[in-house]
Amino acid sequence: MMNLRQKMKISFQLLLFAWTALPAVAQQGFKYKASLQRVDSSKFYRIVLQPALTAKCQPDLADIRLIDESGKIVPYLTGRSLPVQGQITYLQLPEISNVILNDSLPSYVAENASGMHINQLWIKLRNTAANRTVNLQGSDDLKQWFAIKEHVILQGTSRDNGTSEELIEFPVSTYRYFKIQVDGSKRIPVKILQTGIYLNHQTPSEYTQIPVARFTNEQKANTTLINIIFRESYRINKLHLKFSGAKYFHRRIQLYSIKGERKEWLMDSLVSSAGNGELYLDTKSSKLQLAILNEDNPHLTLQMAEAYELKQSLIAYLENQHHYELYFGNDKAQSPRFDLNSFTDSIGSKLPVVNHSEITQVAHSKDKSPSAFLPAWILWITGGMALLLLLVITLKMTREISKTEK
Repeated sequence: MMNLRQKMKISFQLLLFAWTALPAVAQQGFKYKASLQRVDSSKFYRIVLQPALTAKCQPDLADIRLIDESGKIVPYLTGRSLPVQGQITYLQLPEISNVILNDSLPSYVAENASGMHINQLWIKLRNTAANRTVNLQGSDDLKQWFAIKEHVILQGTSRDNGTSEELIEFPVSTYRYFKIQVDGSKRIPVKILQTGIYLNHQTPSEYTQIPVARFTNEQKANTTLINIIFRESYRINKLHLKFSGAKYFHRRIQLYSIKGERKEWLMDSLVSSAGNGELYLDTKSSKLQLAILNEDNPHLTLQMAEAYELKQSLIAYLENQHHYELYFGNDKAQSPRFDLNSFTDSIGSKLPVVNHSEITQVAHSKDKSPSAFLPAWILWITGGMALLLLLVITLKMTREISKTEK
């Protein structure tokens, strides 16, 4: 029979075994890895994922894990989880001061030289406590004016900087000139300093080009059959195609993804000589097939094919001079759940960028860690048993010490 000291020693050994093995469980089942470049300060970074990496992942990137040098998983967000933040800018409409108006009412005329579609005007005023009613009119020649909105009340307000802003909303107009006219000739006008509009610029989608291995053209009756082949199963979000065979064309097409012997329909669309030759899709494939329905027209032939993937990235808090690796390529992995998903509004959109190194295979057979030889569930059970045994031994020792003292 083992005494308490021997049992305690064995329990500590089991616990140490489980403790060193469990962090490596996170790396089990992943076929590939790539190191991140070291960072010089601790903060959030955007980790750019190249198409060669995402090609080896599940379509939704659920099998990516970010691991630090101790083997622990680091929480992250996908770059597309962050809220899209548009840039708002103020555009002042220049005042036309040398115009002669036929009426005697106080007026302010602003020019929309570019013919923008406008449905609101912001009016900057000198501070006033007086309320005034104005009419908004539009013209293209400064001679003939047309009503846009009437009897708009400007509320008298004031701010510490001596100015205030009033908003006038109206149906979309493209007049070159807008006239703000004070209603009532016997009333003293308010001082209008300027007018303008606020523009909301949304950030356009960014793409990374994917290498196309080759493509083939095959003419069958009234159909052109085109195969676009890639070296790997890339995520494809945009195609840019250029055709020859007719100067003017407008053809129906059908696009498929070929996976082994299975043919998966992606879309029905049109290609036209008047278009830009771009098709937008969302698939992960190593081979696409495009069928052009020529009907009685001359056959079209594909001359150029470019493929693109929407830029993919991860957002993570990286610490100074720590070493991080990305593990991926696990068909059975499920998408991780991190608390970080609840704090997307607190992370800025302009983050420093970190790139990953070349992709290498994970050599599980050469891994000397315990997890290379044992399933994860055995490691968890071992750790649990060690903790339970330590608890039992501790209770027994406590009782024996109590008896000795008595």
